[in-house]
Amino acid sequence: MDPSFGHVDWVNGYRIEASRKLVAAKEAAYIRLRQECSEKIQASKDRIEACLAANGRPSKKNPNRDPFFKMTAKKDGTVGDIEFFKTDSDELKQCLRPILDGYSFSSFDNDDHLTLYITQFPNCAVSELNELH
Repeated sequence: MDPSFGHVDWVNGYRIEASRKLVAAKEAAYIRLRQECSEKIQASKDRIEACLAANGRPSKKNPNRDPFFKMTAKKDGTVGDIEFFKTDSDELKQCLRPILDGYSFSSFDNDDHLTLYITQFPNCAVSELNELH
């Protein structure tokens, strides 16, 4: 039997363990970001709802209270891009943007940015968590 096979097993085992550690670290960061985002939305809920009341969305039948369609958090914990709903007026965006831009999150190491969205107001989700293997 070729002794190099033992080396291959050790290398593969090391790679698998390193991959598991990376996935666990990413998952922990994603869960922390999800919680922090939800807490920020909850803390600014009254301000968000004031913006929506003053500059509301067209649909009164099924009101959407989500302050954004999606938003990115940068590696350093600052807010990156904010994508509003297509039907949002400029006035609504101008009202919501300073609230959202004021958020800061814990920094994370394994991604350049992460994508946030609202699952059910005021609860956030992290898109990348759904794709984590």
